[in-house]
Order: sequence, then structure tokens, then C-alpha cells
Amino acid sequence: MTVLGIVGLVVVVVGTLASLVLTLRAERITTGETAPWPGWSDALAAGLFVLAVVVMTFPLALRPGEGLPSSGRDIFTAQWQIWWLGRAIRSGQSPNFTPFLFHPTGLNITFQPRRWAALSVWLPLRWLFGDIAGHNISAMLGLLASACTAYLLVLKLTHKRVAAWIGGAFFAFYPQHLIDALAQPNTGSTQWVPLFLLGLVVGLGRLDGPSKPRRVAFVFASFALSLNAYVTVKAWIQAAVVGALFVGLAVLFEGWWRKRAFWEAIGLFLALSLILVLPILLPFLTAADTVQAAIETTPLMGGADVLSYVTPAQNLPPFVPPGAGGLLGIEARSWPRGFFYLGLTTLALVAVGLADLASRQRARLPWVVVALVLWSLTLGTVLNVSGQELPGAWTPYQVLQHNPAFQAMRRPHRFAHGFSVAWAVLVGYGAASLWRLLSARERLARAALGLVGLLMLYEISMLPLTIQSVRVSRFYRRTLVNEEAGAIVDLPMGRQEAKEYMFLQTFHQRPIVEGVVARMPADAYDYIGANPLLRAWEQKEALTCDYDVQAALDALYADGFRHVVVHGKNVPKWLTGYFATVQPVHDDKLVTVYALADLQAHPPCP
Repeated sequence: MTVLGIVGLVVVVVGTLASLVLTLRAERITTGETAPWPGWSDALAAGLFVLAVVVMTFPLALRPGEGLPSSGRDIFTAQWQIWWLGRAIRSGQSPNFTPFLFHPTGLNITFQPRRWAALSVWLPLRWLFGDIAGHNISAMLGLLASACTAYLLVLKLTHKRVAAWIGGAFFAFYPQHLIDALAQPNTGSTQWVPLFLLGLVVGLGRLDGPSKPRRVAFVFASFALSLNAYVTVKAWIQAAVVGALFVGLAVLFEGWWRKRAFWEAIGLFLALSLILVLPILLPFLTAADTVQAAIETTPLMGGADVLSYVTPAQNLPPFVPPGAGGLLGIEARSWPRGFFYLGLTTLALVAVGLADLASRQRARLPWVVVALVLWSLTLGTVLNVSGQELPGAWTPYQVLQHNPAFQAMRRPHRFAHGFSVAWAVLVGYGAASLWRLLSARERLARAALGLVGLLMLYEISMLPLTIQSVRVSRFYRRTLVNEEAGAIVDLPMGRQEAKEYMFLQTFHQRPIVEGVVARMPADAYDYIGANPLLRAWEQKEALTCDYDVQAALDALYADGFRHVVVHGKNVPKWLTGYFATVQPVHDDKLVTVYALADLQAHPPCP
């Protein structure tokens, strides 16, 4: 799988770039405005996107090495996943199984996200700037890529750069996308979805032309879709759903299903796409029963609240971004599941675009329907309005929830990323319509669109971003160079705590007794349950001495454990009895460390 993954990634990246060059050369993406190759205007747009990334991620861009952009713990597992993938490649191990979690049995992580494409960016950044800065810079580059790819898509559809810039900026900095791209890259790395849709748009537009340019466009679409799979399978599912909806609606509205050229192009696209993603899908296809069992044991999470799209946070009025609530003395509570606020500015732009009857409305209709369908999917199986469930209301997810692709997404609100692509296109159409309405006075049009873009970014901003400081005990850096350090028992145990321990493992690089994956194998905790001491720690029970503690300690030592690390400034009261007979080998404000050999020599129970 490692070799297939690397070869597949190289083929997909090279093929995407090559077919994109051919597509741009054959298609005047900016029809009527300039040559097919990007010029100074596009360079200016890219430069403004860079500036927008710096501003919209403040203060992260100014201090990328000082912390991680999240107050939660999911970002820790994302760091571990990319670290493990790099380690597996360097050591020649399979990335599907790790001996570093749930020592000594290890953990099957076949279904864990693997960001192959991100690894190629993260590794050199890590070598240059360190782990934390490498993650943050790669995440910001992902935001920049999101803006640029959406810019190209909207530019192709509207032929207006200012409209394309506004649409690209919305897609990149839409609150849910911004938060997930920085803190949950397994979900938020959707920067290549617009590029895939661009290939489809160009290819469908060439159905009546020569076959070679059409094939090139659909080959490009295949490579771009597959690139999403090498980012994460979730991004690939998002892209496939959006693309299928768009193609199906466009074909229905335009009548392309009658054309032989359409079916030939779609056949080529599907066949090539399947071949390119086989290295990613093979582990799932060869373990179908395990996949189904993992899906069935993972609960379906709730969807977004309807009002979360028109109100930035509970108790906050519209047009006030969440970060401004504190400045105004308003105590706001975030909506459950995430940040989905569209902003009054984009709502007004979309309304202007739909009301512009002088434009070619038929080209916009597929995007309207795609946006509505994906928005409805984000609501989940039970409709929520202002925090109140309406169980009698029907939602599309009630029908689709048992489909394997939708089960793999697990959280319906994640379809907000696909929705944001369609909404960005509609925002771009609205900006183009506004430009057309003001085109008689070009200076006024430029000023108006510039103001609209600034208002949009203000409304959807999440400033200032929460930066979680990262503090690593000196003990971990000491054990890193000690090859005899052995495995570690981190306390207190638990699913959420294990996320932080996995992140710290990227520093000390020693096996740990616990871990976490989204879909935990049923036997993951068997070893912990079989050792009475570990079982007591896992259940947070105080010392009782009603079992053979000495035998439990001896078994842990025989299985390679050497240290017990208690996290936090002070040892919790329920744990103190276990360590009353020994002194820590290391103690600082972050961890208290006990040698397992000392516990063996002086067990807490005589």
C-alpha cells in the first residue's frame, strides 16, 4: 500500500498539473478579457489572496510556530496522522497498522485518514520550520489554494475577475471551511474540489467541439477528482457528490444526455478516475466486512441548525461576526456542530444574481439546485431550528443515511464544504450581475465591488483565531534520545486525553498504551481490560488492593512498559494512592513521571 500510495500520488499530481496546463492553453478561461495564460491581473488577485490569508488567520500568520489554531483536541490527532504516515514511509512499514498505539498489541488504522498530498508539503516545511510551524504554514497554503482554485472556477463561469475574487475569497474563508482547514484538515482540505469542477465545466462546454480538447478537459477532471482522494477520502466523497449533482443537473437542463460525445467523455472520466483512486480504495475494498462493522458501530452525528446559516452565533445579531461579540459586550454561544454563517452580504449578492433576468439564467440553475441539495444534507436526519428538534420534519438525509458514502462522512454537517463551493459560485454570479448593473460607471462599479468584498470578509471573519499554546515537557525530549526508554502509560486515560498523548508521541516517539481513531476496532481495549491495574486506571478507580497489583506491574514491565506519566500540574486525588510508595523520576508543571521499575520494587499494595 505504501508503494502504491506514493506512486499513485506522483501520477495524480503530475497528471493534474499537465492536464491543467493543456486545459488552460486550449480554453480561454477569461474569454473576452485576456489571453488564456494568467497575467498581471491574476497575479494581483493571487497577491490579494495572500494578504487575505494573513489577515483572516490573524494572529496565526504572524506567529506560526507558537501554537496550533484550535481550542479542541482533534487537531492533535491530525498532527499524529501525518507524523505516522511519514514515519511509515521512511521505515518501510505499512501505514495500515501502527505498533505505537495500544502497545503491545498495536492498532489497525486502515480506515484512518491519510493525507498523502499534504505529506509532500508538510515534510519540507517541517524540516525548515519545525512541526508546529510546518502544520500551520501548510494549512495556510491550503487556504490560499482554496481561494485560487475557486477563483479559476468562478472566473470561467462569470468572465469577471472581481466577481471571481469575491467568490474565491468566500470559499476559502467561509467560517466552517476556515476552522476545519486549520484545525481538522482531514475534513477541511477541500481546496482541489473547485479545480475538479472547473474540469467538468470546461469539458461539458466542449461537447459540440473537437474531441481532443474535450478529452483533455475530462482527463484533467479525472486527475483533479483523484487528487482529492489523496488528500482525504472525505474530500473525495464531497467532490464526487458535488460533481455528480452538477453534471446530472447540467445534462438535464441542456439535454446533453442525447449526445454520444457526452457518454464517451463520461465513460473516459469514470474509468480513469477509478484507476487513479484504486491505491486509496484498495484497503477498503479488501476489508469490506471490517469497514461495514466499523461504520455500524459508529453513531451518526447531528446536523447543522437552520438558523446557523443566517445568524453568526446564538445571541448575536446578523452582521456581527463572532469575534466582535466580546467587543460589544455580548455573550454569544456557538451553534452546535460548527460555524455556518453565510453573511448578509453573500445572501444579498446571491439574491442580486438570481434577480438579474438579463443574464443567462439557465447556466446558473444547476448551481442553485446543487446549493439547495447540499444545504439540505447538512441538516442531518432531524431538523433543528434555534436549538429545537423538529422530529416530524422530513430531510433528505433520512433516506441517504444508510448509503456507504454518507455513512463514511459520519457527520452530515460536513457537507457544508460541498455546499460552500456551490454558494461561492452563486456569490460570484451575484457579483458579476452587480458589476453589469453598474458597468456604465466603471469607477463606481470597482468601488462598490471592493466594498462588498470587504464587508463579506468582515461578516464571515473568525478573528481573532484561537491559538492553543503547545508545551512539551523536557522529559519527552530526554526520552527521545534514549533507545531503551520503552513504552509509556499516560494518565488519566480516556478518548479525549489520548488525542493529546498521540500528539506528544510525535516528540518522544515511544509506544503508548492507548490511542484513538474515529472508528475504533472492537478489540482495541482488550489488553487494557485484561490487566486489572490498567483497567482500574482506564475506569478512573482509586486503589483498592483487591487484586494482585504486583502481578499486574510485572506483566506491564514484561510487555515493554517503562514509565507511567501523569499529566497535569498535580496528580489527581484518585491516583495518589498508586504512587504513595515511590518518588517521581521527573516532575514539572506539565507531567509527573514514575519509573515502572520503582513501582515493581515498591508496589502500592504489600
